[in-house]
Amino acid sequence: DYETIKAVCKEFKILNADIIVRTDIDVDEFIDVIEGNKKYIPAIIVVNKIDLATEKQVEKVAKKVKFKAGDVVIPTNQNGAFFLHNCFQPLTEDSYFTWNYFDSYLQEKEYFSNYVFVEKVRSILFSNPGLKQEFDEKKEKDAEFAKSEWQQLYFLYQHSPYFEPSYRMLPVYELK
Repeated sequence: DYETIKAVCKEFKILNADIIVRTDIDVDEFIDVIEGNKKYIPAIIVVNKIDLATEKQVEKVAKKVKFKAGDVVIPTNQNGAFFLHNCFQPLTEDSYFTWNYFDSYLQEKEYFSNYVFVEKVRSILFSNPGLKQEFDEKKEKDAEFAKSEWQQLYFLYQHSPYFEPSYRMLPVYELK
């Protein structure tokens, strides 16, 4: 929206500019364009334990990926292509996923502090009515969830912009 763009521009000391946005972007993508240090390209993201993911989680990862200076693209049209595919396809018998080589990358590394996060809950629910409805429905249907402050906070944390976006995702992409 206009106010967000204005605020971001002010932060980057851009006080007078004509800005044309020709695609649907979020604030992070807009900032990346201003900084000029990232490129967005379509990619497929390898997600471990996709069968445990909700539809919303799958939608979250089905997006353009930011590649930064220093990222490496390894072409697979080479002699070792079969080996690479076997290593990085999660469902193959001898993949690195099967042998748990990526467990440390896929684990959740960032958490929230209850006493800090509880202050943010009201604004998160206010800014996302769909999440509030889903949260209220979950409290009605799940008695254990309704009794547990930690489960409620963790649920809201997982659906907030503060949640670690790389959780259960490995930075291995197949370009199409």
